Amino acid sequence: MVIAGRDFNDEVIARIRATVRSGVDLTRGALARVVCGWFDWRHADGRPKETSCRIVLNKLERRGLIELPAAREVSFLARRPRPAEPMQWPQIEAGLSKLGRIELVVVNGDKALSRQWRAMMQAHHPLGDGPLCGRSCAI
Repeated sequence: MVIAGRDFNDEVIARIRATVRSGVDLTRGALARVVCGWFDWRHADGRPKETSCRIVLNKLERRGLIELPAAREVSFLARRPRPAEPMQWPQIEAGLSKLGRIELVVVNGDKALSRQWRAMMQAHHPLGDGPLCGRSCAI
C-alpha cells in the first residue's frame, strides 16, 4: 500500500514489526528515523521526515498492521533541573524615572543568561518557565 508517496508493502511492514520486536528499547521517534533511513525519506535540508513517517506509522497501527512501542509520558518540567538554591532578587520600589537606563538583553545562546532568565520566570511568573508559545525569537 502506498501512503505519503512511500510503498509500505508486506516486506516493509514485516521489517517494521521485526524492528519493534528486536528487544531494543526503541521510541516511536527513533523508529520513525529508522524507517526514514530505509526510504531515504528526507527534507530538502537533509533532515529525516520524522513527523510524516510518524503519521504513517500511526495509520499503520490503527489499521492493525503493526504495533508501535508504547508512547512515553512527556513532562517539560522533568527535563529541566531546578536551581539548587533559590536566587534572591532585590525588591525595587521606585518609579522607572528614578531607575535610570533600562535595557533589554537578548539571552539567546548565552547559557548563563538563559539560566538567570529561567530562574526569574520560575520565581516570578504565575506559569513558571514552561516552553515558550507563539513568536519567541527575533528575525
